[in-house]
Amino acid sequence: MIKVGEEATFVTGTDSRPGTVTAVKSEREIRIATCPYEIVGGPYQYGDEKEVEYNPREIDPDDGTIYTLRKNGRWIPKGSASDSGYAIIGYRRYYMDPSF
Repeated sequence: MIKVGEEATFVTGTDSRPGTVTAVKSEREIRIATCPYEIVGGPYQYGDEKEVEYNPREIDPDDGTIYTLRKNGRWIPKGSASDSGYAIIGYRRYYMDPSF
């Protein structure tokens, strides 16, 4: 069962951004907000796997975007097509793919 405060990652194509679950409305509907982060160890260049510090802010249950669990098992923004970006619950990751 997903819980408020759980780590999340937004995925768009091959890029990833960190997030936090801010509300659980049901087993199939949650709200996720972006999580502030800081690149550690120098400036980030596309494709680098640098250490990242995540700084979750205070949780506001009205903050973020509503995601629904679809038949394909992915968390998709409510009202969006299944082939759009999605969220993964359980870890945070920041990565920008230099290929695009």
